[in-house]
Amino acid sequence: MAKKRKPKKPVKKRPAKKKAVIATRRSTAGTGFDFEDCVAAWLVLQALAGRALPIGGLPQRLQMQTGPLLWDIDDILFTAQAQTGDERLAVSCKGNVQVTANGLPDSFAAQAWRLWTKADSPFNRAADAMALATQGTHAGFQAAWGDIKRIASDADPALAMAQIAANSRYKRVVEALKSAAGADVGDADVLALIRCVEVLPFDFQQAQSKDEREAIAVARSLLADGTQEDAKRLWSDIVGRARETRLGSGTLDFAALLRWLRPRFSLKGLPDYEPSWSRLRALSAETESLIQTALPSGARLDLVSDSVRLREQFGTNPCLVVYGESGTGKSALVKRFLETHFLNAARVWLAPEHLEQALDEAERARFGVAHPLIRVLDAAVTPENFLIIDAAERLTHPARVKAQQLVAQLLAINGTETPPPWRVIIVGQTEFWASGDLQKIAGTPSPLQQEVGLRSTGEVASVLRASPGLEWLASHHDALLALTNLRTLAWVVQASVVFQSGGPAPASLVAIAEKLWSHWTAGRTALQGFLMRLAVRDAAFEHSVPISTLDPAGECPGRC
Repeated sequence: MAKKRKPKKPVKKRPAKKKAVIATRRSTAGTGFDFEDCVAAWLVLQALAGRALPIGGLPQRLQMQTGPLLWDIDDILFTAQAQTGDERLAVSCKGNVQVTANGLPDSFAAQAWRLWTKADSPFNRAADAMALATQGTHAGFQAAWGDIKRIASDADPALAMAQIAANSRYKRVVEALKSAAGADVGDADVLALIRCVEVLPFDFQQAQSKDEREAIAVARSLLADGTQEDAKRLWSDIVGRARETRLGSGTLDFAALLRWLRPRFSLKGLPDYEPSWSRLRALSAETESLIQTALPSGARLDLVSDSVRLREQFGTNPCLVVYGESGTGKSALVKRFLETHFLNAARVWLAPEHLEQALDEAERARFGVAHPLIRVLDAAVTPENFLIIDAAERLTHPARVKAQQLVAQLLAINGTETPPPWRVIIVGQTEFWASGDLQKIAGTPSPLQQEVGLRSTGEVASVLRASPGLEWLASHHDALLALTNLRTLAWVVQASVVFQSGGPAPASLVAIAEKLWSHWTAGRTALQGFLMRLAVRDAAFEHSVPISTLDPAGECPGRC
């Protein structure tokens, strides 16, 4: 009888070695990551409110899960731009206390040393910082760490290490940090690393969270007349944007965030930019105050109907060129247009010489604009804004090139928003439209454009009939034709007193002109010569009067 063969034992196959899987941003959602979102939102709020952070400079961007960029501390990377370049804060977020009386957690200390010592580290020891954000506070550690950082700031490493060694608590914390390096490191390196490390305890996600209440208070400080509910909504929305950043692109640009917030909240001026905005507002108000929309007699021309037509044409376009001959009321029309249809919009309306200074990187700080003009404009907190480039023909060629670049940048940041947050109105004379210079500033050969022509003789006649002493001139056809230019008409109305002497009215245009010339110059020959030379230079768009062209007597309007 054949023996039964014992069945062979199945050979156990070794399981295939699993490849390491890098977690995606989306797969790392959970309670701990909700804490991370709150920390990121806290950093954003602190930066928007101009509050102190471990690094200085203007906030630029916040990034999350930055391991692929070689940041060993990779939960949050906050970047600000200082005068000397970028400064960055790398934050590790932990959902518990982590620190003990013996010092920093080994995992964080090891990450910090790798970031400090590895050859391909992106960390800049001279400018960057690291932070451990913990959920909960260890009072004993915080007190000791604060003292250690103060001691580490001493310029003498030997004295600093001696002071640390003299205190058992300090010594224990520093020795634990030094041992986490995994290699011999000098005292100077240990002290330098300590200076770069911050520990930020929070109580987010805990009942009656103090840090959440403070975050909402900071949010409210950013709002113009905002309620507590508005502040809670702002805080919640920023936390939401941080979460979207972590699960999405990984980068939150501060300028883009501000553009997103503008139409949703009524914000105050941001502290970092408010002084520059105050300067721009003051200069804009001064420039606008010099633009007259009524004649000296108080008579007003029908600019309202013109502005309505302009509004219909403008629509939602981001850029408009307004051109016409000198004195036709181009600026007055733009002013009435904005006052009628965009009363609550912010307006940056600078005289040409002021715009040149604001665009000059070497001059803008002395001028009162602390940051590049495009960044100041992009930090506007109002949902609708206008940049008016007036008297564009008076800009120097370099300034026109810079203005063209500014317009292109400003329109680019509008994106696809409707209506666009920024619109540009370029005002200039017909000659500069014909030469194509206004189109160059607008950045297109065929911009939306509006020509401002001369006024009708009927309108001129109505003004003259309403001006005491000039009623007779309303029936002088040649005079009406000569006065269709608003500036000329204003000069005549302002000088109406010379026609009220009771004598016979001048019979010709030449006689009228002679009366006006005598009135405005009072017969002073030097002033007359000076004005004639100014008129020639103005017609040639020249901006200054060289001293060499004045006569030996030093003739000038102030001395004539």
